[in-house]
Amino acid sequence: MAQSDADVELLTGEFEAARPGAKRAEAANRLAAVLTREKALSNTYHFTRNTTEDSLRWILYSGLAQYYYDQALFRKCIHSAQLAIPPTCALKDTAGWFALLTMQTEAYVRTGDFDGARQSIRTCLEVAEKQGNPETFGLGLTTTWARSITTCATTPFLSSCTARARDAPPNPGAGVPAHARRTAP
Repeated sequence: MAQSDADVELLTGEFEAARPGAKRAEAANRLAAVLTREKALSNTYHFTRNTTEDSLRWILYSGLAQYYYDQALFRKCIHSAQLAIPPTCALKDTAGWFALLTMQTEAYVRTGDFDGARQSIRTCLEVAEKQGNPETFGLGLTTTWARSITTCATTPFLSSCTARARDAPPNPGAGVPAHARRTAP
């Protein structure tokens, strides 16, 4: 385990063990600093004892999911994304929720858990449909496809997802770029 991995594990444990208040904010700041240094968080954060619990959990667990994805620790990425999704929904951050689901789908594909990936991508589609923005789904699917194309086993899975998006009412294929659509030979 690399030093950063050990730091992240230790600091995550400290954050999770700390009670809400000043100690939890301090633990969150230490973890956020490491995640920022590792480029898993794009912003610098300074939490206080008044920072809401949902904000702490959303930012830190999203950052952890990204960190683990970047380290190819996909099961840990999935777990962190699962922890980040409830506070993201509570904060009504649909774009953040969609980003987490997309990353989670990619991580499921990388671990070979295609059932988990299907469920995650179905949720992505539902979110995009509720938003009335199926283009968002197409972009997420194209990103997943591009990142996962090196795994031959992903092609049938992603093709079935593309077909679902293409056949979804009211506008079949909306948001799925032509180059991402697969047709039968």
